[in-house]
Order: sequence, then structure tokens, then C-alpha cells
Amino acid sequence: MSSTQTQSADAIRAQMAMARNRLQPEVNRIVEDAQTLMDWKYYLQNYPWGMMAAACIAGYVLVPQKREVIRPDEKTLRKMARHERLVVAPQEESSSNGPIKSALLFGVSALMRAGVVYAGQQLAKVFENNPQDSASSTPEPRREVRS
Repeated sequence: MSSTQTQSADAIRAQMAMARNRLQPEVNRIVEDAQTLMDWKYYLQNYPWGMMAAACIAGYVLVPQKREVIRPDEKTLRKMARHERLVVAPQEESSSNGPIKSALLFGVSALMRAGVVYAGQQLAKVFENNPQDSASSTPEPRREVRS
């Protein structure tokens, strides 16, 4: 290898090192911003009304509506039958669950409870290992980088 090739290779290495040094703070800032965006506490602190609206919408969507049961009298039934709006559907039998189904439901509910307890323990460990006060959890304002 000639000396000019060695010098150009060294110059390229130096340029790459400078580029890495310039990019590292920007990458760190992007990672911190991404972590902040994934933290629900950030949204709760900065957008409490939006979080309340989201919780209300989620509750409205997830909670089933109450069924309306109509118990018409004989006169109303005849009138509905004359106008062909009477639909008769067989009722489901309200028999008790069998022993296998009961045991399966008991096992599934026990597993769900154990999973919730385990998740709570893991979250407690995470919060114990990474204590953060409210001042450190709020992100710094973004700085625009111009080149």
C-alpha cells in the first residue's frame, strides 16, 4: 500500500469517527424521546383531559349495553302477528354448567388471577429499581438541529 492510500484511508477513518461522534448525542435524544412517548405517565401528566376522554371512550366501547327485554301482553302479540313483525325464536336452555365446564372455568380464572399478581410483582420490581421523581420524568424541550 502506498503512503497516499494510507493517508486517504486514515482520513476516511477520521471522518467516520467524527460522524459517529456527531450522531451519538442525536441518537441518544431520539431514544429518550421514544421512551418518553411510550410512558403512559407522561401523557397523564401532560394531557389529563385527553387521557380521561380516552378512558371514557374505552369504557363506552368495552362495556356491553343492557338488552331491552319486552314482555308484551296478548293484544300486542296478536297485533304484531297480524303485521308479520312477530319473530319467535326458541329460548336457550338455562341448564347449569357441567362439572367439566365448571372446573375449566375455575382453572382459567385462577390462572388469570395468578397472571395479574405476577404482572403486579414485576411492575413493582421495575419501579423499585428505577425510581424517578416527577421532575426527571418530564422531557426537556426539543432543540432543533440545523446543519
